[in-house]
Amino acid sequence: MKLSQISTNQAADVLIKIAGLFSKITSDETLMATVGTAIDIAGKNLNHTGVKGEILRQWSGFICVLLEKHREDVFGILAAVNGVEVADVANQPIMETVKQLEEIRDDEDIIRFLSIAKKQKKSE
Repeated sequence: MKLSQISTNQAADVLIKIAGLFSKITSDETLMATVGTAIDIAGKNLNHTGVKGEILRQWSGFICVLLEKHREDVFGILAAVNGVEVADVANQPIMETVKQLEEIRDDEDIIRFLSIAKKQKKSE
């Protein structure tokens, strides 16, 4: 569900729930260090297939740390955005979870809000 498709009241509830969860994830120094190298292919002599493989290999490290240390946070974000319970997210097919993560990644309104929230937290 896109943030722009729900009422202001619903959006407020969603944003309140996900801001804290997002903050927990982004304050994890190990995870953030992984993000910094997730697509580091500079200086590597790779063809197109090699680039794809390198990105996938490095990205998998990020996903492993994210799910190992922040599974409940990720599930909480997905539950809030999709209006379901955390248990529903945990029990849904993995490809549905991937689809929902991609939808959040592509929702410019959510990304903009989370970016602003992160900047404000840093300035405090």
